[in-house]
Amino acid sequence: MEYVYKVLDKAGEEIRGFITATSIDEAKKKLKEEGFIIIEVKEKETEFISKKIKDEDAYRIFNQLSLLLKSGLSVDYSLSICIDSFEKKAIKNLLETILKSIKAGKTVSQAFLETGFFSPLVISIIKVGEETGKLANTFENLANYFDFRIKFKTEIKNAMLYPTFLIFASFVALIGIFKIIIPKFFSVFGGDISALPFTARILYKISETLNLKNFFAFLLFLIVFFTFTKIQKLKFIFSKLFSYLIYFPFLKNIFLNLELSRFCYSMTTMLQSGVEFIIALSYSTEIIQNKLIQKELELTIPKIKEGKSITKAFDEVLFLPAFVKGTIKVAEESGNLAEVFFQLYQHFEEGFKTAIKRLLTIVEPLIITIMGIIIGVIVLSLILSIMSVSNIKI
Repeated sequence: MEYVYKVLDKAGEEIRGFITATSIDEAKKKLKEEGFIIIEVKEKETEFISKKIKDEDAYRIFNQLSLLLKSGLSVDYSLSICIDSFEKKAIKNLLETILKSIKAGKTVSQAFLETGFFSPLVISIIKVGEETGKLANTFENLANYFDFRIKFKTEIKNAMLYPTFLIFASFVALIGIFKIIIPKFFSVFGGDISALPFTARILYKISETLNLKNFFAFLLFLIVFFTFTKIQKLKFIFSKLFSYLIYFPFLKNIFLNLELSRFCYSMTTMLQSGVEFIIALSYSTEIIQNKLIQKELELTIPKIKEGKSITKAFDEVLFLPAFVKGTIKVAEESGNLAEVFFQLYQHFEEGFKTAIKRLLTIVEPLIITIMGIIIGVIVLSLILSIMSVSNIKI
């Protein structure tokens, strides 16, 4: 669940944003751990949730700002140029709001934060870049981060394209068989099907069930179901239940590699931008979708704050492969955490691609085999019906 917060930082500056937590008490605890003085924490409202920016638009914004700032232009002038390069009215309005805020004397991070379109992770990176005077490099890191997200989503969609097509084609083929072929075949026997083989009677009943009334009833059920899944509390329950898929041996590698690759890339982006390790860890765990993995990594934050080494804190994390713990130990001793997390990201990304390929090598022939069995059963039932025609009075 996500909560809107209003806090004061150490300098007494008011900060607004949102945070992911299982309860309002946990959200407050997280904010206190980051050293903020809490003014208000409340559950996100619907209109706040609807404020989203596409990864493609975010990539374009940060990529253009990075190039313009590296050319020696000021932030406000870079934003004005960036506004003219967009055709979407919503993005133009967003950038104009940011520009007005900066011209009014607000910091760049504040201007981006107050729009409500950008995550705490993005705001933290911008804030650090602003404080260190490396805003151009910060925007470049953010552009790379959103480019990673775009490519990652594309890879997942491409991987699922062929299996989805096979399932859809199979579904259409079965509908055609049950609504066209089977009714015409059984019309030969008239209305009496009692003497037909058991499997043939089942096929006949299925063909009768597939009508417009039942189709619209099923469609209504799907609409109601997906509407309920959008409710935040139910969404949280569904996501928690979905998280238990990590215990399935065949799916474990896919989910683990997926989540850890996103986590490691987020850590790389934030550490390269100069964000403190604890803050980077806090925000990077929030982007993990699997609640079980997220909870395990969140437990490292208070341990590190209490004085435990990063290595010892990560040693106690379940689900993490042994080599990760060893790699983090080397990184901590060498002080090159950003580079090591990038190497881990590359490893997990490759692991995810390999796991998906293995899954597809099984799923594709499995769909074809299941379809073959179904068609075989249908054909056999029809043959048995023809063979039993002598027992039917026409």
